[in-house]
Order: sequence, then C-alpha cells, then structure tokens
Amino acid sequence: MFCPSLVRVAVLHKPEIIVRENEDGTQTYLGDEGKFLKEIIQGLNAEFRLVFAEDQSWGQQKADGNWTGMTGKLQKDLADIAIYFMGVTEKRDGCG
Repeated sequence: MFCPSLVRVAVLHKPEIIVRENEDGTQTYLGDEGKFLKEIIQGLNAEFRLVFAEDQSWGQQKADGNWTGMTGKLQKDLADIAIYFMGVTEKRDGCG
C-alpha cells in the first residue's frame, strides 16, 4: 500500500481551529476533527498541509458537473482527504 509522505487535508474551518502550532514547534490537535486528523497522520507516518475551502462549504455540484467546497478540492486533486465529518450522499459518492 502506498502511503504519501505529505497528506493534503481539505478543511472547512480556519486551520487554527483544528491544529495549533506551539512555541516549541510541536502541534496541539483541537476538537474532534483535530483528534481524527492526528490519528490519520500518525497512522500514515506522514506530514500534512491544510487546504482551506474558500467558500466554506462541504460542496455543491455546479451545472457543469464540477464541485465547490471541500468536495471540489478532492475532485480537482487539490486535497487527498477532507475532514469535517462530511457525510456521503448519493451525489457526492460519484464526484471522483
């Protein structure tokens, strides 16, 4: 199984709500999303970069079939995963 060394994580909130950088260079993972992210990153033994969904949405399908929000980041290969306890819907299931 291929495990990337850098995981791009699409998020809805401002990044500092999920991860706080400490003065000593360590990170504190905040809330359920942060704890979930920590488990994924530790399990993959990888680093991560947060990718902010500019429209602050999970994603809406546009008339041309493309998506906005976090789902759009995944569709356009700008993120590897999305974290916001986003539910799978019938429409979102076929976006990739």
